[in-house]
Amino acid sequence: MILSNFWGKGIHREPHMVAIGPYHHGRPHLEPMEDHKRKALFRVLSLSPGLEISNFVEALEQREQELLDHYDELDTRNWPSDSFIKMMLLDGCFLLDFLCELDTVVEPPLDQSIRKQLLNTYGHAVLIRDILYLLENQIPGLVLDVLIDVGDCECFPDSSERPLFSEALHLLDLGRRSLLGPKAFIDSKPCDSPSNVPGFSTCDAPQERKVCAICEEASCGAGVIFKKLEDSTDLFDLSFSGGVLSLPELVLDETSEGMLTNMVAFERMYPQSGTGVTSFLSFMDALIDTAEDVSFLGKEGILKNSLGSDEAAAKIFNKFGIHGMCDPSIRQTYFTNPWTILSLIGALLLIFLTIVQTAYTVVPYYQKNGA
Repeated sequence: MILSNFWGKGIHREPHMVAIGPYHHGRPHLEPMEDHKRKALFRVLSLSPGLEISNFVEALEQREQELLDHYDELDTRNWPSDSFIKMMLLDGCFLLDFLCELDTVVEPPLDQSIRKQLLNTYGHAVLIRDILYLLENQIPGLVLDVLIDVGDCECFPDSSERPLFSEALHLLDLGRRSLLGPKAFIDSKPCDSPSNVPGFSTCDAPQERKVCAICEEASCGAGVIFKKLEDSTDLFDLSFSGGVLSLPELVLDETSEGMLTNMVAFERMYPQSGTGVTSFLSFMDALIDTAEDVSFLGKEGILKNSLGSDEAAAKIFNKFGIHGMCDPSIRQTYFTNPWTILSLIGALLLIFLTIVQTAYTVVPYYQKNGA
């Protein structure tokens, strides 16, 4: 199942500069980047003395079925074994070249990489978008691990700094995990199927439990104080204690909506990976309803909005949010001032007493007439 099943045709689906993986491979406007993939292959080979292309091909062929299983609705008739493995090799080398800056460690220097050519340009941001943020433009993280292991690649000279790419399904998932932080995956329980609620799974996900618990506590408290976390940017370091709601800084820019769209779609398609991003966005939607809410969180240092308007930021959260976790109007209208709380309690008490008085008046009448 691919992204169109969830989001339809939209601007956040298709790559603008480079095809990674089979879904967009061969599209004419992406062909110019194929030459850079071949240059990246030679950079990887130059860092692997004594090895030939065949060594990498053989290693990938041993995992071919595992790699094919990562793709849904892939017609293998259009992808004979040699073509599929060649694509995995070239795309994997291109990603290593871009992510590891291989042009800075190759001796003697080869042609400038596309990363360096586009550095500090709009094209660099577009390329990052295509590589990191598009669900349908990915290859399995396993490919990168195989290439690094076979080539004994020096782009991670310190083994402690090397990420294990296969721990995530692909780079989008790796970025999602990094965004959420390790606390989002503590005590997670796998599940197999999505629920009837869009964006949520049927499993007992710790991400959902934590968000719902914080939301319930905050909505029942008086005079909630918002505080920016100074020592963390992990989304799941949010907490509520003693009337203080602590949140990490969240940056919104022109890439945010596309990135979040693809991450939410990923969580719907792979519920076993958790629903951390979806849960966090639903929580933010409970806090943000209008531009004024965005402005308030901005003044508190929690939301850094680079979109140009607070209205645009509010629309993003309202787009992703799943209503029902908490009522934002309660926080905004009633629980920011203790006098309003007393007024609310007094109004509810008056309504209750009115109902009781009416009951004592009406019930004896019906009992008398029914006798």
